Amino acid sequence: MEQALSAGVAAHGEDVPRRHGAKIQRYFEPLDAQELEETAFDWHSRRSNAQYVDFRGSELSVPSKNFDRDGAEQILADTEELLEFVRERMDDEA
Repeated sequence: MEQALSAGVAAHGEDVPRRHGAKIQRYFEPLDAQELEETAFDWHSRRSNAQYVDFRGSELSVPSKNFDRDGAEQILADTEELLEFVRERMDDEA
C-alpha cells in the first residue's frame, strides 16, 4: 500500500512524505475516497503495532501473533483495491 500511495503522490509532482500516515493523508486529501482512506489508515495502524516485539501494558506483543491467515487474505484484497484505485487515477491523468 505504501509504495502505491508514494507513486500516486509523486505522479502529481509532489514531494513524497517520509511517514506513512502523512503519505495516506497527502494522497487522499483532494479525493472523495473516505472508505479507502480509512482502510489504508487501519492497516497502517495494525502494521505499526505489529512491527516489533514490545510490551503493551503487561502483555508481550509479538508480530507473528498479530495476524492470521484471514488477516493476511484481507490485507491482500484491500491492497489490490487500493492499487486498482491508484492505477485508474494515474491512467485518467495521463
